Parts: sequence; C-alpha cells; structure tokens
Amino acid sequence: GRQARAAMEYVRECLSDENFMSPTHLELYFHKYVLDMLYDRGEVALAERVMRRSWGLMQNAGAWAMWETLYRGIEKRDDLCIGWSCAPMISLARRILGVRPVPGHPREVLVAPMAETLTFARGAVAHPDGPIEVEWRVCGAGKARRLEVTVSAPKALRVRVAPEAALAELPLKTSVRKR
Repeated sequence: GRQARAAMEYVRECLSDENFMSPTHLELYFHKYVLDMLYDRGEVALAERVMRRSWGLMQNAGAWAMWETLYRGIEKRDDLCIGWSCAPMISLARRILGVRPVPGHPREVLVAPMAETLTFARGAVAHPDGPIEVEWRVCGAGKARRLEVTVSAPKALRVRVAPEAALAELPLKTSVRKR
C-alpha cells in the first residue's frame, strides 16, 4: 500500500531527467529490479524510456560492452562487460518479446509482448528444446492498426500468444511455426 507507493515515487524521482546523473541516480545494478517493478506496475513507457536513456548513453559514448556503472563508464573505461548491466536483455526477452514459461507446464510457453513506445521487436530466446524466435510489429494506421506476431518454436512446445499492455488493445494476427 503506502510503502509501495512511496517506493514507486522515490524510483520515479531518481529516474527523472533532473536526477538522471545526479548523486541520487539509480545505478545500473539496480536497474534490473527497477525495470521489473516498472513493468509489473504498468509503467511500460517509463521502462522503455529508462532503457533508451541509460543504455543509449553507453551507445552514444562508443561503448563496445556494458559498463559496470554509468559514472565510471563515462569517467574511465575500466570494469567493462559486467553481467548486471544487461538488464535490458532480460526485459527484451521477458517483456518486450514476452517469452515466458507457463508455471506447471514445462512444454508450454507464453508469448505476451508488451510495449507502449515501440512498434517493432525481433529476437530469439533460449529454451532447452531450442530457441524461440519472436517478431512482432504494429501495422497500419488509425483504426486499421493491428498487431502481427510471428513465432518460430521447437515442435515439442505449445505456444500461447497473448499480448499485454497497449499491444493487447490492438487486433491480433498470429503465425506460429514449429520446427
């Protein structure tokens, strides 16, 4: 209740443009938890903005690997290629592409993409039976807008497609190919 709202307000304040690189900013290690929290609370556009801003900073600075921290990455180029800096890759797989296991059903996967500022995503997610490839795109304009989702998955898996957030409001066209 109240504590959750206060925590969310604190995170929003730390993620604000004013505090992005201030002493109160949230460092990359904590972004995995922040991104999960934002997605879980329906703050999809803010999660996408945080990823663009934080990891865009690395890209714009010519990074060839993920920095350990934003400050140290800008000031000196040591401690590169740090695992915890890969939080957007987790969000890409689980939230943007939407590939998640179905609890209690090891041979079923849910493809539930969510996005608010994106109109296209493509990627592959590892699975013990083989990669699950997902591509989705928002097509058309105005009332003709629709979501097209293509999934390629191992034959052994049952695939259920159920977009979430703003993508769930669009008419859906799916194509699931087994290999």
